[in-house]
Amino acid sequence: MKKLLVSLAVLCALAGCSNGAAAPAGSGEVTEADVVEVTEEAVEKEPVEHVDEIDLTSMSPTMLFAEVVNMTRTPKQYEGATVTLRGGLMILMIDESTGVGSYSCYVEDATKCCQRGIGFTIDRPLEDTSILVEGNEVIIRGTFEIYEAGGHNFVRIADCDIWPV
Repeated sequence: MKKLLVSLAVLCALAGCSNGAAAPAGSGEVTEADVVEVTEEAVEKEPVEHVDEIDLTSMSPTMLFAEVVNMTRTPKQYEGATVTLRGGLMILMIDESTGVGSYSCYVEDATKCCQRGIGFTIDRPLEDTSILVEGNEVIIRGTFEIYEAGGHNFVRIADCDIWPV
């Protein structure tokens, strides 16, 4: 029995991240952090319970990563919720004069082998655009939404406030 458990543990460790979400630590490459597509089935499935507000800033790395993955797998559960998230900043599109644009906030799992992100938008000019530096750690707060683009469903945190860490 002990050999079986050890074998399973080794197999899990070797399996690592799935779905192409892995990026070497410190490589600067963030995968699946810019736009997260969700399945039609996930969008249509009614949630067992709905979340109105969630603060992810005080969670352990393991719980944080799991919750972000869960947000992409069961998005209806979080739709309309106020989400506060701490993570790395990835710039997707920006008007540098105002700070208005689309971004991604990515988190790493506890082993720092996998990253997952959720896109977010800032829909108004920022007073201080100096925090908009790729890779900076930030805290964002906005409304979780499911949206459609090009015939596909995606999730993001809309109309965010943003603070440096």
